[in-house]
Amino acid sequence: GLLVQALPVSDFDLNDPPSYEKALTSPDEYLKFVRYQALSFPSVLCRYPPTGMVDQVTTSQVDCSKSNDQVGQKNDEIIPTKIPRRLQENQVIHFHRVVDEYKCLKTLVLRNSDDITKTDIPITKITLLEQAPSLTWIAQRSRSEIITLIGLAASVCTKKHWNSKLSVWIFSLLVALEPPFHPDLCYDLRTIAKRCQKLRRNFERLSLLTTTSNGVNIAVLL
Repeated sequence: GLLVQALPVSDFDLNDPPSYEKALTSPDEYLKFVRYQALSFPSVLCRYPPTGMVDQVTTSQVDCSKSNDQVGQKNDEIIPTKIPRRLQENQVIHFHRVVDEYKCLKTLVLRNSDDITKTDIPITKITLLEQAPSLTWIAQRSRSEIITLIGLAASVCTKKHWNSKLSVWIFSLLVALEPPFHPDLCYDLRTIAKRCQKLRRNFERLSLLTTTSNGVNIAVLL
């Protein structure tokens, strides 16, 4: 529609988004990148909790309550809405608990700064994400390195590149993240959240949510 007329660029594969690095060097690549980001921007502004589990519970409750009175039917309508909220609350509580444990770990790491583990792969290379990190290794990284790694993870958080190791990377980097949150960092976090939401929808369609929930549920934390 209007977006295509305003930003006329060549077509691109939604599963292989334009590179943000190329966007800085080419006007055409920049317009592609803007177009790609704009496609799902409204869904990021207002996103309701996942309804898959709610629909399943609601269906079973309705089938079992046909012979119940009106009071029982009202209870059936209320109960399902609490389930996803409780699951999300548990996820957030677990995340805060991991953050507290990480802070204690980082304090110990800083006391033993001579034992910092170096990496042979530059933190700007995507190949670094092929192996899952340890929290000790993450704790040894500087704030600028953490921000760089978040940007790197955001660039490969797509259906084409998604794997279990990437979910570990994103979770670990979120645990290590500390304020202040600058605009560029917030942009990368929104990108990760948006792409995780898209991955969740794709995996739900393929009935693979149970095997990938650790990664795609990261969007709940953001």
